Amino acid sequence: VVTLGAIYYRKDMDKLSEMALSTAEKWNPDNFRLQRIFGFLEYKMGNEKSASEHFLKAKKLNPELPEVRNILAVLAMKIEDFDTAKKELDFALKIYPDFKEAKLNLAIAYKGLEQFKKSRDILVNLEKDKDLYPKLKSAILYNLAILYLDADVDGDKDPKRYDSAIEYVKKYKKS
Repeated sequence: VVTLGAIYYRKDMDKLSEMALSTAEKWNPDNFRLQRIFGFLEYKMGNEKSASEHFLKAKKLNPELPEVRNILAVLAMKIEDFDTAKKELDFALKIYPDFKEAKLNLAIAYKGLEQFKKSRDILVNLEKDKDLYPKLKSAILYNLAILYLDADVDGDKDPKRYDSAIEYVKKYKKS
């Protein structure tokens, strides 16, 4: 039944997926794959609280999976719990150091923690990566632009930061 729920999920048949996964959960709530897929389904459907519950169950069942840690961090940042997000992302990156999406999310968490230089350093290093898929590259450029618009990254009150922001906005629009 979990496999059926996963198939429905991949085919964007959310209600059928939810029915299949709910049934499977009644039979075996300690199934890691079930909790992970159910978490993604609930997140996709905008049910962030339920998604968090499923991802926390998945984390308990398999604490070594960076993907689950990354999505838990995203959910934590939605409620501005940047400390929790950073802890989850640090753990994910310890397991999978080249997890680019987690690096991007860590930069966002650092911005939320007002550690602007760390945020910028991660984003700038990511931007240099030649193997980024277009959506990730756009997200990096967007976050660099926002960082320079929102924050005095170097703490020197230099208005040139706005020039940097404009350059990143231009790159983002081209991406």
